[in-house]
Amino acid sequence: MLDAHIVSSSRGVDARLRVESGATLALLGANGAGKSTILECLAGIVSADAGSARLGSTWLHQGRSRLAPGRRGVAILTQDDTLFETMTVGDNVAYGLRSRRVSKPRARARAHEWLDVVGLSGADEARPGTLSGGQRRRVAIARALASEPTLMLLDEPCAGLDAEASTRIRMLLARLLVSVTAIVATHDAIDAHVLASHVAVLEDGAVTEHDSVDAVMERPRTAIAASVAGLVLLRGTRTATGIALDGGGVIAAESDVVVGAPALVAVRPADVRVARHNDVPLRPSARADGVIVERVSAIEPRGDRVRVHGARLAGDVDAATAAQLRLDEPVAFTVPHCRAYGDSRDSV
Repeated sequence: MLDAHIVSSSRGVDARLRVESGATLALLGANGAGKSTILECLAGIVSADAGSARLGSTWLHQGRSRLAPGRRGVAILTQDDTLFETMTVGDNVAYGLRSRRVSKPRARARAHEWLDVVGLSGADEARPGTLSGGQRRRVAIARALASEPTLMLLDEPCAGLDAEASTRIRMLLARLLVSVTAIVATHDAIDAHVLASHVAVLEDGAVTEHDSVDAVMERPRTAIAASVAGLVLLRGTRTATGIALDGGGVIAAESDVVVGAPALVAVRPADVRVARHNDVPLRPSARADGVIVERVSAIEPRGDRVRVHGARLAGDVDAATAAQLRLDEPVAFTVPHCRAYGDSRDSV
């Protein structure tokens, strides 16, 4: 098990993480939230200022005392793969083993085995420069896992790959990480669903939410988790019949939350109806049925649908409806009857 408290004052990180042995944690966060810093501190590439990290019975660092990177049993897969261009693919995969003083024949044999595992059989003598982006990522994965790490760290493992290559890499990692303790830093919900059992949400260098993948993706408690899950998060207070939203408006909702307590609702934009303000009768009773009037802040094409954003809400419409809308004009968002949940957060 990994139990870590990572503090890097210069990078604004103060985060606690726990990953059970053999499990994969998805570390979600926007760019600049501190995801890469946490991975680099665990790998020993960057020195933590304080805190501690223990991997099984091994202390990776305690305060400013730290274990050398080569003795940690930690492998990291970075976004740029960092392959040695002057080495063959086989030598790249064998590099970690050779640095641990494994004999050259044995390291080369293990490299060959791992290239078979990642679907690059026969590529031993190729040069990295001749490979596609997806193939380079496979070589980097083989190199990381060939050393049989106790902890595997992956920083945006599908970044920079096209859709087909991303899908293949995810399926490969899902198979290879089954018995490996791992952390996947990402901002992609697909990575979380395919690779991880739990999610930790990182905001401004701190973990603000931690739960199972299903709980975080279906009942997010932070804006970043809701965004990754493709949901709109609404905050408010439980009433006898629904939720009185912060900022005004009432929506109908079922909930086990006690009346008067803070409550959350996660809404799918595809389920929200959008209409021009003048096209909707806004009687007082209509507001209690989930009609919220806001000004259009953005209009975003999404395939054959168009997403209309307000200050708090968003809804998907067809192109013909979107063509009638203008930025800053009032529109009515109709929120469907939904289920609310409590506003408590579990931090690691």
